[in-house]
Order: sequence, then structure tokens, then C-alpha cells
Amino acid sequence: MRLSFNLEYSGNCNSVLDFYASVFNNASVNVKTFKEMDMAEVLGITGPRLDMVWQSELCIPYEDGVLCMEMSDSLMAAMQKGLDFNGLYYNPVICIAHDDENYIRDLLKKLYKKEGRFERLQNGNDTDPYGIRWEYQKSRRRGMFYCLTFDGFCGDVISFYENVFQIKAAEIIKYGDSPYKDKIPAAGADKIYGALLQFKHGNRTCALKLRDSYDSAMDGINRYDPNALLFYQKFYNPVFTLRENDTVYLSESFKRLMNGAKLNREMTPDGKGSVYGSLIDKYGICWNFYSVTEDISC
Repeated sequence: MRLSFNLEYSGNCNSVLDFYASVFNNASVNVKTFKEMDMAEVLGITGPRLDMVWQSELCIPYEDGVLCMEMSDSLMAAMQKGLDFNGLYYNPVICIAHDDENYIRDLLKKLYKKEGRFERLQNGNDTDPYGIRWEYQKSRRRGMFYCLTFDGFCGDVISFYENVFQIKAAEIIKYGDSPYKDKIPAAGADKIYGALLQFKHGNRTCALKLRDSYDSAMDGINRYDPNALLFYQKFYNPVFTLRENDTVYLSESFKRLMNGAKLNREMTPDGKGSVYGSLIDKYGICWNFYSVTEDISC
């Protein structure tokens, strides 16, 4: 199963892909422009807008894992004349775990295109030129992970996703055992400092890092609001795509994920030999499920 993070831009996705491919030399990029979209002419996409990115896959191998992102230009931007980039609605956090701090210093300089204070850059406080925040974790276990932060209910999220995807979270660390253990009160000691949900993809893994916010650990309060499922942290719905050739497993996982969710589309054939479904789960995360009949390229 391949896990990808989805990002949508407003006319400059080609530049985004070129940038990350230049920073990560081992990255692979597959791109389809609107020229390859059957309905482009009907939708009024013409001229230079046909060269905008309709679909793309950016895969960055990293030790025994791989970070995959599916990036595109907005269909609305392609249908209009203006190609202005107004920034992302949601700035995702990607954590890089590595034991060589000098390597990370050089990498962050490339990603942020500036020197900056390492202490600030490594904490993911700033966004790079294309809207992603990068965070550094010093660790002998090297990896690159998407990060999702919750307000005190990460333990519930972990249990739910473990059941949905039938996998066990790895490397679960609580705040009481973290570098902040001397600052965290007893009420917050059981909050999750970090855990990895690992999706096996060939001989690599695609991992999602789950955690509670520092503030929620400091006050020890679970702030889950079942009425706020449409927005993650009151901002935007992060979008993940899962691609898997085991249709039965995919459909069963989708059914389990529907508990408390907002359904966008049931798992149904897409007319191209695959089955597709989409929902926003009860924690505000959007999931697209696709069955695939061939090997996934990266």
C-alpha cells in the first residue's frame, strides 16, 4: 500500500516539482499536464494553461522508507486566465529523522533558501517557498514522515487507525518519557509525543507520524470536538491518498474508516478499471482510496 500526501497549487506546480527534485537528488517525478486530460477542451482549458500540472507523483526514497506526494495545479486555476500563486490553505509538516546534524543544516538551507537560525528552522516554524514546514528530529533511525498533531486525543487516533488499517503503531513515545518529561505535569504525561503508523510499500514503508501538541500535554486536556470533523485544527483538511491492489482489504479498511466520517464518495468503480472512494474521517483527515491493478511506480 502506498500512502501519499496531496497538495494543490494555483499555477506553479511545475516549479514546485522542479524545486524539490533539485533538493532531493534521488527523487523521482512523474507528471501529467492538462494536455493529457480528456475533458480539458470542454472545460475551457487552453493555451499555456494546458501545460499546468493535472496529476503528478513526487517520490523521495529515504533509507528504508519513501515519502510520496501527489501534487497538482487547481482545476479552477487551469480554467481561468490568472495563474497567481496565493499560497497553500494548509501548511503540512514533514519530519526528517537523522543522526547527522551537519547534513540536516545543509538540507534545511536548500529547502528554505536562506541561512536562518538552525534552532528556528529545525522546529518547523517557517514554511519553505512552496508552503511546507520541515522539522528535524535527531535520531539514529533515519526516516522522513508526514506529521499530524492533535489536541490531546492522539491516543484515540492511534487506536482507531490501528483498527482501520489492521496495523500496529510503532515507536510510541509518551511525553512522560520524552525530552520534555521534566516540564510536563502528571496530567499530560500519557499524551503522545510521537508514534509512527507505517504502511508497507514493497520493500519500503510510507510512514505517518502522529502526536499530541505540546500545549495539550502541558494542560493534560483532551479537546476532541466531534462537531469539528470538517476541519483539522480549524484550518483545513489534510488529504491523503492510499493506493493498494488488494481491493478486499481496501474496501474493508474504508468501511471501518467510515465510522463517524463525512462520506464524499462510496467505494465505486471509476470507469478506468479501478475502484475509488473518498471521505473525511472523524478527526478531520481526508482520505482517498484507489485500487490499482498494476505495480505502483514508486
